[in-house]
Amino acid sequence: QGDMVQFTDASFGDVTAWYWNFGDSTTSTEQNPIHYFAQDGEYYVTLSIETTDNCSSSFGMLVFIGDSIVPSQCEAMFRYDYQGDMVQFTDASFGDVTAWYWNFGDSTTSTEQNPIHYFAQDGEYYVTLSIETADNCSSTFDMLVLIGDSTYWVPEDCMAIFYPVYSSENSMEIVFEEMSFGNPTEWYWDFGDGQTSFEQSPSHLYNEAGTYVVTLTITNDSCENTLAMEIPVEEQVMNTTDCFAFFIPIIGTPTINSVEFHDLSDENVVSWNWNFGDSTQSTEQNPTHEYAQSEIYTVTLTTTTSDNCTAMFGMEINMFDGSFQAIAYNGNQMTAINDVQQVIENMNIYPNPVKENLTLNFTSDKNLNYELEIITISGQVIKSQQINSEIGNNSIRVNVESLRQGVYFVKFGNQTLKFVK
Repeated sequence: QGDMVQFTDASFGDVTAWYWNFGDSTTSTEQNPIHYFAQDGEYYVTLSIETTDNCSSSFGMLVFIGDSIVPSQCEAMFRYDYQGDMVQFTDASFGDVTAWYWNFGDSTTSTEQNPIHYFAQDGEYYVTLSIETADNCSSTFDMLVLIGDSTYWVPEDCMAIFYPVYSSENSMEIVFEEMSFGNPTEWYWDFGDGQTSFEQSPSHLYNEAGTYVVTLTITNDSCENTLAMEIPVEEQVMNTTDCFAFFIPIIGTPTINSVEFHDLSDENVVSWNWNFGDSTQSTEQNPTHEYAQSEIYTVTLTTTTSDNCTAMFGMEINMFDGSFQAIAYNGNQMTAINDVQQVIENMNIYPNPVKENLTLNFTSDKNLNYELEIITISGQVIKSQQINSEIGNNSIRVNVESLRQGVYFVKFGNQTLKFVK
């Protein structure tokens, strides 16, 4: 069991420091270390570097040790090198690959194995490689490629960031993907159920359904930071979303009452809809918002990708003390985004749980046409229809018989409620 692996640094810049994390609780500060993995398995290896001009960067890659652990006998992977204005992409996939499909993130593609690509504009591009093998194994791998100078925002200090990925086979199991800034060297997770972990991106199985506050605390030589996120755990939940919404707030920048919102959502997002929790909205990707007074605001971001996948994410922003708490899925009632504010009131739904027809009762102060949406707990819109409302009391019925058993949200006007099928 186990194996030796030679790691070769291929970083850019005048690098003066290297920090390797081999994913097995061991590290190295050599430039090109040789590492022995004691057990066969799948390891996420990260390299963090620093340069003479205080630039820092991190890169991670899955490393497979042993003969039987590469999933489905294939795994897409690639590396890239800058060649003037061009970028050379080199396939590094596993398996007997017979077909390659590249998406460069700028609406251009290639089916070459090792294409050279020109990016017309500076910016951030998520490049995706999809492969197929002779035995019909398929795999996809993507990587952020930066074109030009200073195209990617990073915080000045370390910042804990993570995102929950629900298992498609068991919704009680969640992989917490660590996405922090600042080259952390230690991670401490509290899953909210009495269990903890020191892994970088742990997987956790909950024994009971409920809402848990999960916290991640990261540390490096000079910084410590913590992020808390409300995580709903439900049995028999559909988790079929192919996209995700995500953002981080920088509170008190550029003025004491303003917040910079930095979008970190799915790379294929083409539209952003922000609700700042104070009856104002924005469709910018990275807006800055000024609050009139110090309160606690629930900020939500709804994103839509080029293939019409919709996702939602929220954060509770505390303008009193500058803290925030992420909301993966905001409990029983979310703050929805809509072009019309405070025109739907007193909405309730029944029966709940429901088998066939869901009834919505509400009052409206205008005669308007609204879009009603049914949203999975993972943020995907799976049903949409137009509903006309009249001034005063209204009652409508929505057929949900075709939905699988699980937890859903119904969004109508400026109201969103949770129901169980």
